[in-house]
Formats: sequence, C-alpha cells, structure tokens
Amino acid sequence: MKDMRDDYLWDPMKAGGSPDEEIARLEKLLGRFRSPDASALPLPEGAAVQVFPRRASHGGWRKPVSIAAAAVLIIAAGWITLSWQGSPTDAWRVARLEGSPRVGLHVIGETLSLRPGQTLETDSSSRARIDVGEIGEVEVGPDSRVQLLEARQKNGSLSLEQGTIQAVIWAPPRCFLVRTPSAVAVDLGCRYTLHVNPDGDGWMRVTTGWVAFQKGGRESFVPVGAMCLIHHDSGPETPFYEDSPKEFQKALASFDASIPNPAKQPAPNQSGFLQLVLHFARPRDAFTLWHLLSRSDGDDRGRVFDRLAQFIPPPAGVTREGILAGDSHMEDLWWDALGLRDTEWWREWKRDFPSK
Repeated sequence: MKDMRDDYLWDPMKAGGSPDEEIARLEKLLGRFRSPDASALPLPEGAAVQVFPRRASHGGWRKPVSIAAAAVLIIAAGWITLSWQGSPTDAWRVARLEGSPRVGLHVIGETLSLRPGQTLETDSSSRARIDVGEIGEVEVGPDSRVQLLEARQKNGSLSLEQGTIQAVIWAPPRCFLVRTPSAVAVDLGCRYTLHVNPDGDGWMRVTTGWVAFQKGGRESFVPVGAMCLIHHDSGPETPFYEDSPKEFQKALASFDASIPNPAKQPAPNQSGFLQLVLHFARPRDAFTLWHLLSRSDGDDRGRVFDRLAQFIPPPAGVTREGILAGDSHMEDLWWDALGLRDTEWWREWKRDFPSK
C-alpha cells in the first residue's frame, strides 16, 4: 500500500495520513523560525539547487528522500543557532544611570565599554545599565558586582557575584546566561530580577516569560509570577507563585531546608513539612508540586503524585508506577499538561551549565 507519509515532504496540503514522527518533531521545533514568505529566503551567491525527479513507482527513493529532508532540517537548526550566536565582540556598552559605577578603576561618565573578564561594580548610591548586544539589557542595582564572561551580538553571559540585576531579554531560549555562586539562570525569553547575597544565597523573581535555574542535574523552571530561592550548597530550591498562601510558602521553605545538601540524608521531619505543603497547595500550585516529584522519594513521592493528580490528571503515558520509579519522560509529559510551556524546546537544546 502507498505510504502517504512520504507525500508530506512534497506537498503537505495534499498528503493524506500523517508525516513521519521524526519529521513532525523537527518541524515543530523549527516552526518558530518559519518565514512568512519562504520564497524570500536568500541563498548564498553561487549556490545551486539540484532537483531530483520523483519516482512514480513504489521504488526505493522515498525513504532516502525522507532521511535527506530530516538531515536538512537538522542542518537548518544548527545554522539558526549559529546565526543567533553571531561573532564575538570586543565589548558590551555600559551606561551610568545614577551615582558613580565603575569598571575596574574607571568611573563611568556617561558610557563605557565592558570587556570580557572585566567587572562592573556599584556602590550604595549607584546604578548602571548593560546593553546585552542586540538582544536585551540588564540594569545593575546598588551594591552589586557583575563580571562579563562572554560578549556576542546575539548571546553572551554574565557572572553575578553579589547584588541585584534586572534583565530584559528578547532572544530565543538559552542565548543569555547569568552564573551565580549557587546556580546558573538560563534565560528562556523573559524579564526577571535576580539577587545574590554576599554569602552566595539569593532569589529570582520572574515578571515575563520564564527562566530555568540549573545546577548539575537539579533544575527549577520558574514561570511568570513565580520566584525561586537559591542556596550556595544545594542550588535552586523549589519555585512557587508569589501569591501562594503564606503557610504553603513557609512549609515549602522548611521542606527545602530539611535537605541543605542533596548528598545528605533527609531530616526526620521532612515528611511532616511535605504534608503541610500538600495540605495548603491550591490547584494553581500544581507546578510547585511537579517539582517536588523529583525532590521526594518513596512514600513521599507517592503522596505528591496523588495530590498533583487531584489538580492535573496524569496525561496519557503517565502512570503512578512510572513516576514513583523516577521516569523523567513521564515527568516531562505531566509538565506539558500544566499549560505553562512545553519542555521539548528546553530538552532538545539542553546542556549542562556548571555554576561558577
């Protein structure tokens, strides 16, 4: 019987059935870069396009064409990533907003260049703004110390050693990173405030979009309206909505503090704190409970599953047995059911960002 999936590569509007799963997955990932007028996409000068005749019979050309098309999509994804990174620049521009911020020993008059390896410092009465290439800006608050690690036109990274920054980024995911002594903040297209105490602890508040906080295998996804505390030993703690009940927040903080270091054994009262978290949780707090699936074990994880299932029923492919066994794929499927944003984009391009 004719395989209609291959017709999808030639004429999606006329093809019956559905495309190959891999083609559909890649198409979804690259869909955000679709041009409104594909014919307007320029080809490099001198480039040649060779058109192969389509065999009308049931011969063996169709599968190679599918493989070739998938390869083209993968190459295109790599080209898009490289085009967004751009080439290294000499510096990012820093503007004085208030007081006497400094880059090294140089006090900023109106503007000054901040080069990789240099540190911007503000005192109690100073503020400054860093123009992040072509993708955004970062306002540096008083009593802050920020080092520029990498500067490109369309991506780069900073190290917030102490103080407060407010970042506004309008680039694709993962183009802008901020390293702290506790974790790495991975921008996913957003506006957020990040604060670091002198001891390395701190917090992040997201006002637009969402941010991923990462330290090794420990991750916290923070959507708009939520915040996340960070600890210099354990990294990102469990995120929560700022409008959640105070009793909920207090119990959650006690739960996180009961294991200050992931390598240590759980405190005897950890289960009691978790019970309070589950008791005071609202349906809106389902995203916090989702994070607790990977932060609890045994019977506690089962209790989190049951409470989360009351708010968001497990989608197809998610089972209690699988979640209790720590199946990360099932956890991702359940996150996608929360209605916040799919994990697929983050997982597809994810790599480990070690903290400083």
